[in-house]
Amino acid sequence: MAEHGSCQTAWISPCALPCRLPTILGAPSMPQPARVSALMAVRDGSSGIDAALASVLAWGDHLLEAVVVDDGSRDDTPARLAAWQAKDPRVRVLGRPARGLVPALNEGLEACRGCWVARMDADDLASPHRLTIQAPLLEADPSLVLVDGQVRFFRDHGEVPEGMRLHQDWINAVIEPEDFDRAFSV
Repeated sequence: MAEHGSCQTAWISPCALPCRLPTILGAPSMPQPARVSALMAVRDGSSGIDAALASVLAWGDHLLEAVVVDDGSRDDTPARLAAWQAKDPRVRVLGRPARGLVPALNEGLEACRGCWVARMDADDLASPHRLTIQAPLLEADPSLVLVDGQVRFFRDHGEVPEGMRLHQDWINAVIEPEDFDRAFSV
C-alpha cells in the first residue's frame, strides 16, 4: 500500500430500530450480540485488502460481519477475499461485474445484517477500538443517526503530501453537529 488512511464512520442501517426497540420502550438492558456490519467495496485492491480486513476483524465482539463487495477486480483480490471468507465466517464476499463504488456500496448495504453499518475503505486501516467507542454512543442517544471519527493519513515511505494533510485537518475539525454545517456550507 503506497498511501494509507484511517477513517471511522458508522451510520444506522435500515434494520437499526429493532435492536434499539427494547431501549426505546424502557425494557431492561440485556447484553447484545454482535451488532455491526462492516461494509467495504473493492476493485483491484490486492495491495491493501488483507490489512484492511485484518483491522476490521480485530473489532472483536462488536462485529457481526464484514461485507465486502468485489466490484469486478482483475487482480488477485477475489482469491484473497475467498481465502478470508474460508478462514473467518464473519467475512461475506459479494462478487459482481464492475459498476462503480456507489452501486457496489448500495448492493453491500442491502446485504448487511447488522443493526449498525460501519463504512470502511478497502485501503484503510481501522483502530481496533473504533466500535468500542462508537457503538455505545449510538445506543445511548436515540437521536443520533451517525457518528464519525478522526483520521490520520500516512504512507509507507515518505511524507504525506500537503494536500492530504490539509484534507486530514479539515476532516478532523468536524467534531460537533454544528461543525458539519460550517464544514459543508458553500
